This record gives sequence, C-alpha cells and structure tokens, in this order.
Amino acid sequence: MDASPITLRPATVAAVEAVQAALRLAAESAGSADVHAKPGRDVVTSADVAGEQLIRQMLTKATGPPVAGEEGGGQVPADGSACWLVDPICGTRNYASGGPLYAVNVALAEQGAVIAAVAGDASTRLVHVAERGRGA
Repeated sequence: MDASPITLRPATVAAVEAVQAALRLAAESAGSADVHAKPGRDVVTSADVAGEQLIRQMLTKATGPPVAGEEGGGQVPADGSACWLVDPICGTRNYASGGPLYAVNVALAEQGAVIAAVAGDASTRLVHVAERGRGA
C-alpha cells in the first residue's frame, strides 16, 4: 500500500504554522489570572487577544484573505470571497483555570463553506487538519 504523504495547500500550511505558534504562546501563560468578562457568560484572557493577534499577523503575511476573529472582530466578506475564521483559545474557562482542555481553531471559508480547517489540541499538542475535497 502506498503511504505517500499528503501535500497540503499553501494556505493550509500557513494556518498550521499559525496554530502551532498560538499553542506555544498560550502554553506560556496557561492559568493566567488575567481574565476579563465578555458580554454573556464568556470570558477572555490576554492570551486570547495575543494569540489572535499572532495568528492574524502570520496569516496576513502568508496569505491574502482577511481575518475575522472572536476577539478582534473583522468582517466576513458579503460577496463570499475567502476569509479566515479564528478562535484563538476555544475553551477559555478551562485555559484560565490552568487546564489543558482548550484548542486553537482556524478555518478558511469561501462561498459559505469551510475549505480548510486546523485545530490545535493543547492537551496533546497535536494539530488536526482537514481540507475540502481532500479529507482530514
């Protein structure tokens, strides 16, 4: 059986690198006391904001689509053109309490569909990748 490696699209490679960098950044300050309430029942930490800024910078430098993030906002293009969707720390309450059950999530959407998704699992440091039409 052929076990040849899968070649990821350049945008997906950029997302993998951004997720890995954000996981490293988050690990440096897990359990941070710097927790602030957001509207509703959600919370945000300085690591959420810093992680999203890092991801934005990396994706903007490596690719063309704009970024819409949970913390920094941004617009999803009305015309359906490509856009990055970012949740820098999914599971902020766990993260803020020092638990490893959180993830860094990045997706590239176009025409209302996700065409690439990258999720970094903080508990294992594994990065999971899927591309539309190519599987996970």
